[in-house]
Amino acid sequence: MIVIGTLLVVQIGTISALAIAFPVPDGSPMSQVQEAIGDAAGILVIVLWVVLFERRAIARLGLHKPARGIGNLLVGIVAGLALVSIPVLFLLFTGAYVVVDTPAGTTSGFSALPMVMAMLALVVVQGGGEEVLFRGFLLQNQVHKVPAWLAVLLPAFVFTVVHQVLSKPLPFITIFAYAVFASLIVLRNNSLWGIMGLHAGWNWAMGYLYGIQVSGLPNKTETIVNLAPADDAPDWLTGGAFGTEGGLAAAVTIVLATGIAYLSLRKRARAWPDAPETPRAPAVAEQAGTTSATE
Repeated sequence: MIVIGTLLVVQIGTISALAIAFPVPDGSPMSQVQEAIGDAAGILVIVLWVVLFERRAIARLGLHKPARGIGNLLVGIVAGLALVSIPVLFLLFTGAYVVVDTPAGTTSGFSALPMVMAMLALVVVQGGGEEVLFRGFLLQNQVHKVPAWLAVLLPAFVFTVVHQVLSKPLPFITIFAYAVFASLIVLRNNSLWGIMGLHAGWNWAMGYLYGIQVSGLPNKTETIVNLAPADDAPDWLTGGAFGTEGGLAAAVTIVLATGIAYLSLRKRARAWPDAPETPRAPAVAEQAGTTSATE
């Protein structure tokens, strides 16, 4: 809790200080830069704590083998784009989402492409910061101290609280289910790289590719297209002003993805006893074994 509190103070303080010193429009590329700086400061807090106080290597957060990790990060970005496209395209093809004109003061289409692509790197920092905290630090610290199911659910609940959706049923389901899904993926792969990419790909595609609000935040000013709920589409389906994550389509998508991730983890756990011992398998097999033992 000390680390979480310090991180939030540093992160929010950094972003607030930058916003006061250098006011920028909400949703603009510069606002994304300010957010990325705050997230990078948060990552630094975690790294310093792990290295200086816990005397552990950064790799223990799930950031081992960077050369291979970058490849997994890129694969994760594509996976995140594909995953968020399921509910978004469903809503578009059923008429619940419509393409709207480019708002005044914003840019969309081919002319926005260079900036949209540049923003991907900053979104990786933002999504990566959340994954380092919740799936790298909290999950890894808890999984050897409490039953595995609790080690997954506790960070997931904190993650959901941080997103301020406790009073919003569908956003709560989507955000909480994603947090569980992300933990299962990390336990399966014993690595943060892939889920960092997936988180970034999801947020980037929703905000910059489709022009939809991400978790209720302001729309981006640089997008490829701009989608919005149709006038007669219910908020419970589209997510309304919260964005796709606040609707039933996204909730169903993430819940199903969580179920698939759980089955994949179980399948991998059953395969490990007969597999050759590797630097990765024993650690993750231990996690999976703990999960099975607590069922």
